[in-house]
Amino acid sequence: MSFCRSRTGDLRLAVFLEARVRNIGVGIVVIGFLLSLFGCSKESEDKKANQRGVEQASEARLAMNSLLDEGMTVALHLLEKNGEFYPFAVGLQFDSKIAIVATLDGDDHPESNDVLASLYPALREDIRKGEYTAVGIVTNVTVRKNETDEPIDALRIQIEHPEAEPMACFVPYRLENGKVIKGELVAQWAEPLVIDNEQKD
Repeated sequence: MSFCRSRTGDLRLAVFLEARVRNIGVGIVVIGFLLSLFGCSKESEDKKANQRGVEQASEARLAMNSLLDEGMTVALHLLEKNGEFYPFAVGLQFDSKIAIVATLDGDDHPESNDVLASLYPALREDIRKGEYTAVGIVTNVTVRKNETDEPIDALRIQIEHPEAEPMACFVPYRLENGKVIKGELVAQWAEPLVIDNEQKD
């Protein structure tokens, strides 16, 4: 896997009607006045809709950043404490609190793929029930910056929000004397794992 960095008119026509004082002049002026009212109302509605879109995008960014920070913090703590961790998730609740989500099947040493196989459906069900508005899925992976490079350890934190495209964030790291030395975070667009934006409506 190679890294890639995240990528970061309506034309309005104003019509002004002028009329001289004739038999039909008053009618034209009235029509022009009504059209101007309609145009102002339409413009006001469009501005409100655009503002709502901006606010939703801003809220989505804040939520995703919060999940990224929390997921990274928990993962780094587990690495320094245990030297490893099993996949887990962080979920943003409606009261803006973040919950840690993990699935256990009684196996003390499960395979990571088995953990994910139970974690994904559990998150989908929690989201369906309205327990979380957005989630972050945290895994411990090995990646290569380039095909010829040696594999390196990295945190992979996939953030999913119904108002944004899924984002996979990678944080390379190494352990030195029980401490985690982080590399530069790199992000890329990702395929959804638990929140399908196309089906949200």
